[in-house]
Amino acid sequence: MFSDETRALEKQLNAEAAAVGAAQAVMSMPAAWDPTGAASLVTTPAGLAMREAQRRQADARMDAQLAKDQAAFYRKYGLNPDGTTTGRKGPLSVD
Repeated sequence: MFSDETRALEKQLNAEAAAVGAAQAVMSMPAAWDPTGAASLVTTPAGLAMREAQRRQADARMDAQLAKDQAAFYRKYGLNPDGTTTGRKGPLSVD
């Protein structure tokens, strides 16, 4: 079960990843036309660093959002993070 916030974040991160990919493509075009290949020595590491930074940030943001979803799930069903019951009745309780 994922919240609407998680779905929205997923869409936002996908859009950001597409923008990073487009920026990499734009950066690599002039390098592709360089007959010496020297421009690739600059643009390739820069593009990889940009992509890696975006990936790390996206992973951290998604992990934080998933932790929120998991905490909400535990609260909803009266569970502790280790799976034991809190003593509070959840919506599926038959008592």
